[in-house]
Amino acid sequence: MIHETVRRRLNEIWTKAGPVESGDLSVGEIHTIEQRSQAVIGSPAAMGFFAFATGTMVLAFVISGILPPGSLIAAVPAMLVFAGIAQFVAGLYAFSRGNVFDGTMFGSYGANYALWATFVWMQHSGIIPAGGAHDYLLGIGLLCAGYISLALGFAATKLNGTYTVITWALVPGYVLPGLWEMGTWGPNIGRYGGYCMFLSSLAAFYAGAVLLINSTHEDKVLELGTVGAGGNKVEK
Repeated sequence: MIHETVRRRLNEIWTKAGPVESGDLSVGEIHTIEQRSQAVIGSPAAMGFFAFATGTMVLAFVISGILPPGSLIAAVPAMLVFAGIAQFVAGLYAFSRGNVFDGTMFGSYGANYALWATFVWMQHSGIIPAGGAHDYLLGIGLLCAGYISLALGFAATKLNGTYTVITWALVPGYVLPGLWEMGTWGPNIGRYGGYCMFLSSLAAFYAGAVLLINSTHEDKVLELGTVGAGGNKVEK
């Protein structure tokens, strides 16, 4: 059993779809299969970014303090339907194309916005009481989303500058409102998170436009940026 596990690890190849046991296939053959799967199904990334950006932008207006806290219930439709459900579906399609990064990003953020919107809706309806341990639990959920953004941020540095801005801006964008919900910081700390959400949503709007325009023109009309470490152009 131990020898079989070692053999499997030695034959394991890391791809954009995750770890793959190569077996009798060469690295080139595995990447060819990966590319074919991506060519069969259209990329959901443009829609995913637009869905994410819309929900994040609407939410940021409230979190940053530009709009009063009571208006948060009006953000529920955009958060639940577009940033939640639609973005989650985009994540599922990204997984089917063998793209772990896009699938994890859209799936995690989509589920997070659906969760957040449902919480606000239920609290506004009186199903979940306001304050106390209930808001504390929401804050813990936002801290978890901040950690996911941190992991995605490290991964994005291998991809391009735009993805890096989107994910890294969400670390304080989720953590600071989460700390405010938990009552561990003053009331103004969450507003700074709202400003970071503005930055992330603007970068996501740009990313969606780049992917849509480049795909339609079948050419690299706009750039997503360069890889942080290597400085090589990203092939999208």
